[in-house]
Amino acid sequence: MNFKKFTLVFCVTIWSLTGYSQRNPDNEILVFFSEGITQKVEKVNGASVKTLNFSKAELKRSLNAVGIPDSLMEFALPDFKREDTLKILSGGKEIKQPDMSKLIRVTVSKDRNRKDMTEYLNSLPEVLYAEPNGRIKPDVIPTDTRFGEQWGLRNTINTGADIHAVAAWDIYTGNSNNIIAIIDGGTQTTHEDLNSKIAGGDTGYGWDGHGIHVSGIAAAESNNAQGISGVDWNARIHPQKIDNLSDDADAYQAIVDAVNYSTNVRVLNSSWGLIYEDGDPGRYSSTVRQAFAYAYKANRTSVASMGNHQQTDPGVVNYPGGFDNVIAVGATDNADVIANFSVQNNHIDVCAPGVDILSTVNGGYDYMSGTSMATPHVSGVASLLKGYNPNLANDDIENIIQLSADDRGATGFDNAYGYGRLNAERALNFLQEPYALRQWTATSGSSVGSTGTFQMVIMGASGLASATYIVKRHEVQKTVTFPENFLHIEGVWTRGAFTTGWNLANPNFGEGFCEIVPGTLTETEVTLRTYVYEVWNILGSSLGYYPSSPANVTFTYTVLGVPLPTISGPSVVCDQGTYTISNPPKDTSITWASSSSLLFSLVSGQGTTSATFEKNMSLPGTKVHVTAT
Repeated sequence: MNFKKFTLVFCVTIWSLTGYSQRNPDNEILVFFSEGITQKVEKVNGASVKTLNFSKAELKRSLNAVGIPDSLMEFALPDFKREDTLKILSGGKEIKQPDMSKLIRVTVSKDRNRKDMTEYLNSLPEVLYAEPNGRIKPDVIPTDTRFGEQWGLRNTINTGADIHAVAAWDIYTGNSNNIIAIIDGGTQTTHEDLNSKIAGGDTGYGWDGHGIHVSGIAAAESNNAQGISGVDWNARIHPQKIDNLSDDADAYQAIVDAVNYSTNVRVLNSSWGLIYEDGDPGRYSSTVRQAFAYAYKANRTSVASMGNHQQTDPGVVNYPGGFDNVIAVGATDNADVIANFSVQNNHIDVCAPGVDILSTVNGGYDYMSGTSMATPHVSGVASLLKGYNPNLANDDIENIIQLSADDRGATGFDNAYGYGRLNAERALNFLQEPYALRQWTATSGSSVGSTGTFQMVIMGASGLASATYIVKRHEVQKTVTFPENFLHIEGVWTRGAFTTGWNLANPNFGEGFCEIVPGTLTETEVTLRTYVYEVWNILGSSLGYYPSSPANVTFTYTVLGVPLPTISGPSVVCDQGTYTISNPPKDTSITWASSSSLLFSLVSGQGTTSATFEKNMSLPGTKVHVTAT
C-alpha cells in the first residue's frame, strides 16, 4: 500500500474516542513560527498564564482570514523554557534544540480542510514548517500462546536461534549507573520484577501494559529467584509515558525529558510508531524528528521498532524507526526466521526475537509478539555495551551491534533481517582482546566541491535561529592514515555526534555528520567527508560558515580491529641478540625465525613473546631480519 494521503473528513482511527471530549490530534496542525508570535505572561485570577502575543499584526490578520482565530491556537509545549535551547554536557560540549515555545498547536474547525490549511500555513513567510498533528501507537501483537521460557535469551528448541544472552552474561551483566529510558505507555512501578529498577519518570501505565512488557525485556530484575531476566541485569528504567491521546508534541517532550533527566540515560527505547488519522502507518513528523536529533547530539543511543504492518502495508516506513541515527529493529521467531508481520525496508539495522516473548505485565507475566518486543532486546544489549565501555559513542554502539549480528536471510545486508539477528555475546567480545577499539580525531579538511545557492531549513543548530536560510553546501574531505597498524580490521566507521560538519538533509537539524567516502578504505587509511555550509539570511546578508569553515572541520572516526604487534630488538648482532613482541593478539601461537638461518640460530623462546638468537659462525657484525608469524 502506498503512503496514505490525508482525507478531507475526519475518519475514526483504531483508537476508540467514544465519550471523550478532550482535544483530537487528528483535527490539529503543528506550526513552527520562526517569527511573528511570542509568549506573553499575563495575570489571570492571580495566576501567571502564558498567552499568544502577535508581534506582527499582518500575521494575525492572515490567520484570522482563513478561519484560525486566537481561540483555536495554543502553545504545543507551554512549559518549554527559553534557556532549554542550549544544554552544556559534561566536558563542556554544547548541544542546541530549537526554541520550541514557537511551536503552536492549531485546531482545524469542522468546516475547514486540514490538508489545504496546512499548505496555506506553509506558504506564510513567518512559518518555518506546518504539519498535520497525529497519534502514536504501540507495535504489538498480543497473544496468549505459551511457547518456552524466554527463548529469545536462550533457545533450547532451536539451539543458537537466540541473542546468546547466557554467554554474554559470562562476560558482563550490566552497570546500575546505566538507565534505559522506556518511551512508551508507562510501566508498573510496583511490579515485583521492576520495582527496584525505576529511576524517576512517570507513574501509571496505559496501552494495555505494553510499556510494562517492554521494560521487563530490556532490564527486569535478574538473578533474583523470581520472574524473568532482563537483557541488562543491572540497568535501571526511566519510564516516559505516552498514550492514545498523546500527540507529536507530547512525544517530543517525552524524548527530550528523558535525555535531560540524567546523563546516565544512555539508551532510549521507542516501541511505537506515528500513524495517520485513519490508523495507517508511515507518517513523518518534523517535530518528533527534532527530538531524536536532540538525543543524537547528546550522544544517546535511540532504538525503535520497524513496525508490524508488513502484511497490510508492506515496506511502509515506520517512524521513528525510519529516522536517521535511530537503530531500527525487526522481529524474528524462535526458528530464527523473520516474522511475517515485521516490516521489511532498507532502513532496518538488525532483527531480534519478537514472537511469543515472555515478559512482565500488570501484576504478573505473559507473552506478546511484535517488533515492539524485539526492540528492547537491542536496547538491553546497547546498555550492556555502554556499561562495559562508557567511552563508546552512540555510533560506536550502533556499528558494533550491526557488525556482531548473525547473518540471516540473504548473504550480507538485506531488507528483511538488516545486518542480521542480534548477538549479545559477539558484541561484547568485540570489546575484549584480541580486539581493540580506537577512537581517533582528525582536523582541517579541504573543500572538494560546492553547490550553487539554495534555500534550506535549519533547526536546532548552535548559533542560528531555527529558520529558512540561503545556503551553499561544500563537501569537505580528509584522507587519514591510521595512527596504529592492524593485523586485521573488523570495521571502520565515523562518529557524527562529535564531528563539526552536517549532512545533506533538508531540513537540517544541526546534527554532526561524517561518513567514509566509498572505495577509500584500506588496511592503513581512509578518506572521510562531511559538509559545511555558507549561510545567508533570507535577505541575503552573509552569516558565515556553519558549523565551521572547511579548514576548521573536525572529523571523528573509529577503527575496530586486532592491533599489529611490534617486534623490538637490536638491528645488528655480533654474538647474541634478544627480540620481544609487544601486545601480541590473545591466544596466538608465535614462531620465530631469522632471515639468515645459516648464520643465526634460535637459542631460546620458541612459542613465547621473547626469543634469543646467536651467531653460528665467527663473522663480523651482520644485520639480521627477525620475524614472528
